[in-house]
Amino acid sequence: MWRQFREFSHSLPTLEAFRDNSLAGLIHSTTWLAFGHRVALAHLAGVSRIVYGVCTLALLAWLVARALERESASRKRAPHAAADEDADVAAWLRLGGAAADALALTLILAPVTWEHHYILAIPIAISAIASRGRERPWEIGIAVAVIFVVPTFDVYPLSYHRLAGLLALLALTPPREARAWAEQRAALA
Repeated sequence: MWRQFREFSHSLPTLEAFRDNSLAGLIHSTTWLAFGHRVALAHLAGVSRIVYGVCTLALLAWLVARALERESASRKRAPHAAADEDADVAAWLRLGGAAADALALTLILAPVTWEHHYILAIPIAISAIASRGRERPWEIGIAVAVIFVVPTFDVYPLSYHRLAGLLALLALTPPREARAWAEQRAALA
């Protein structure tokens, strides 16, 4: 079964529906609209795959940098400031942020992401509201509304509102918040 999945994964269909809110869907739609009438479909698919590969590597590098910064912040905690409450908050900031990034990664890099797949973004939204909701209520609220409230429609590029909202939530919840919390706790200890 795994062999069949691996073989099929190399030939996943590309869709022309703008409601596919994955990175692959956005790149395919963009290249098709930009070059589709001038380039053969085989060349278009090759261009889409190259751009998707570059964007995937950039996204993975960004998420790895976020994870490293989050881990660095958790190590900066003062060793003698290990109260249960501090340990719980530090664990939530570290593991909650890593889980939110992993869920976001699955939605963004999936070959096809329909509107009902964005139910996986609920924990990401909760994490963003809990960690930054008081500091940036309008930005977080707009990003959450763009993901969950705006209905599905097929108008390029506006149809990619869920993907844009998810990327906004990631940008609005940088791991430096965990670092700032750890440094503040270390200074108090």
